[in-house]
Amino acid sequence: LDSCLAESLAEIKNGEKKNRGIELGKQAAQAILQDRANDGSEQNPIVQIPVSNVPGVYQVVPPFDFQFAPFWENVKLFSLQSKNQFRPAPSPEFNTPEYTEAFNEVKEYGALNSTVRTQNQTDYAKFWYEFSEAGWNRIARVVTHDQELNLFEAARLFALVDMAMADAYTAGWDAKNYYNFWRPYTAIRGAANDGNDNTVADAAWEPLMPTPPVQDYPSTHSALGNAAGTVLAKLLGDNTSFVFESPTAFPVYSSRGYTSFSKAAQENADSRVRAGIHFRFACNAGLQLGGKIGKWTVDNYLRKL
Repeated sequence: LDSCLAESLAEIKNGEKKNRGIELGKQAAQAILQDRANDGSEQNPIVQIPVSNVPGVYQVVPPFDFQFAPFWENVKLFSLQSKNQFRPAPSPEFNTPEYTEAFNEVKEYGALNSTVRTQNQTDYAKFWYEFSEAGWNRIARVVTHDQELNLFEAARLFALVDMAMADAYTAGWDAKNYYNFWRPYTAIRGAANDGNDNTVADAAWEPLMPTPPVQDYPSTHSALGNAAGTVLAKLLGDNTSFVFESPTAFPVYSSRGYTSFSKAAQENADSRVRAGIHFRFACNAGLQLGGKIGKWTVDNYLRKL
């Protein structure tokens, strides 16, 4: 970082204007650090939770034996007025057609050795598996370059994208902890106890990809994706084409192309079903949550004068 800074500053003529610019940058950085001091993010993220046999209650899923950072629901917000400002409605009851359909979909399409998942669905399940904030910042970097944004436009775009994604995490964690809903792994293996005759248990079921150590509902991966996608669409127009790479793709760092941010966000959400780690209704709730957060952030912060 120091070498990159030095290289960037070397292009600017030495003098009072340069010195004042450097000082202003330092002051801005210090203001942000002071604003985020004690924001609630620096706690032990490895938390043990009690075992429960109650249907629907979240349980840890192998290979993990802990819940990750439940305190994140109380991290200081960037743009939202409260962590539950856009909290989604409850997930469907066990005895509803919506739950049955979502259960059978992830059981069939998300299984490790699924016979119905297409090769393309397997490919994008792996492609989008990385952390949303990493992938969507990479998208932002690609479109910033492709659209030849100036320094102000690029800085504003990245700030809004990451403000929205950070708050999507906090709002998502709030809802996850509030509903504390089990993952497909637990639900499919324990379906004999859910009171629904249309959900059949499979004690040996495994998902395509490892299940993250947090609750199912809503999908924060979907929320972050649509939060970022909504911000980008509002700033650049939804029908913006781009190509980007992913470190979790197979082969590693292979690329995929998209013709809009909304289509990318939808595939990002769908990937969690194909990976066997989320119910469809959790992904839909995440998409709705992220869309609301993205719109709120752009409408209320860093508006052009």
